[in-house]
Amino acid sequence: MILQDVTTRISYVQNWFTELRDFLRHIRGSITIWQSYQPTTIQRAHDAFIMDKILKEISVIHTLEIFNRVRIWMRVATLSDITTADGRHIEKCFWKGERQNDSKLLWPHQARRNKKAFQIWRRCLTSTFLLDSSTRATKNRSRLELNIPLGHWFHSARKTFDRYENFYSPTNRAIYIFTENTPSFKNMI
Repeated sequence: MILQDVTTRISYVQNWFTELRDFLRHIRGSITIWQSYQPTTIQRAHDAFIMDKILKEISVIHTLEIFNRVRIWMRVATLSDITTADGRHIEKCFWKGERQNDSKLLWPHQARRNKKAFQIWRRCLTSTFLLDSSTRATKNRSRLELNIPLGHWFHSARKTFDRYENFYSPTNRAIYIFTENTPSFKNMI
């Protein structure tokens, strides 16, 4: 998709990939990969790709570059990747910059970022996703409530079976148990 739509700027990425996209844009070309693997999809109601939302709130390219490097190091793509199972809060481990190694996706190598980068990570998350965006984005901040809570899980949600073998969804009032034969859950209530 990112090589098909080369008109949308991704100024927060500066590497050979953006050079390729610039060339494709210059020649009015695109690259389509048939049966390409979609590494992730929206997993819940009110879910979003993190960078799509950050781009609407943050305009400083240097800040976007740093935020994106932290995001890649954290191995997260969607808001639901960093929220609690009930979809109401950002998980403390992601807020503090503790990577969870449960992603089944192949991620590009990204070195661990410095303290300043994680401050930018928290500041961007605060201004874009948190209910009380006026509170400082310190590492020890305790209130991490989302301004728009996530809704019900979609049955094909990747995070659900990456991170939880079983879980209770209060929005669906259901207990889900992962079955290895299919990437879905069974409603047990």
